[in-house]
Amino acid sequence: MVRVDREDIEKISSYLNVDQESFAKQFLRIVDGSISLREYPNGDCFMYENGCKIYTARPLQCRTFPFWKSNLTEKVQWKKQKRTCPGMDRGRLHTDREIEKNLTPELDDF
Repeated sequence: MVRVDREDIEKISSYLNVDQESFAKQFLRIVDGSISLREYPNGDCFMYENGCKIYTARPLQCRTFPFWKSNLTEKVQWKKQKRTCPGMDRGRLHTDREIEKNLTPELDDF
């Protein structure tokens, strides 16, 4: 589930060149009181098709993945995420300082 906020909605709808209402009707849903991008039955995000269709406008949750505290505190969690994310452990090596600088309290909930 990819959560979005008002800022994300504005950014993504602008990137897709559609009004926010149309974007919301087609791509958003409410889950436990949070707004999220819709998913296909297999769990893939509607914005993913051989790569992220909104990469330059992707939400905070996506921009910071996999550097979430839950993935960084336990090796087993990192390995679990790595099985489903082909990009993990393939990019540039980030320093502890860079990762810590980009961690934000709201990411604890993802």
